[in-house]
Amino acid sequence: MGFIADHEEEIRSGDFIVYFEDECPLGWGDLCGYVLGKSEARVEVPIVNERCKQTYYGAVNVETGECLVKPAKAGNSEATIAFIKDLVE
Repeated sequence: MGFIADHEEEIRSGDFIVYFEDECPLGWGDLCGYVLGKSEARVEVPIVNERCKQTYYGAVNVETGECLVKPAKAGNSEATIAFIKDLVE
């Protein structure tokens, strides 16, 4: 059995909470498109535009489906730990 199945009773009772967590950097002004080139060669395209970006951390409660989203200054270990601490609280 898997981890969630092993703890199903505790999860359903609310004694054990499982979250799926991830972070996502969102950017404004990014250039999107396609480039054709030789398949064995990497094609590099310089992008000179300045970008504004914001990182968000999110988690979904496996049992309730509740989604929590929080902005962060960066997607690094410090911000990840802070978000996990918020979840625990």
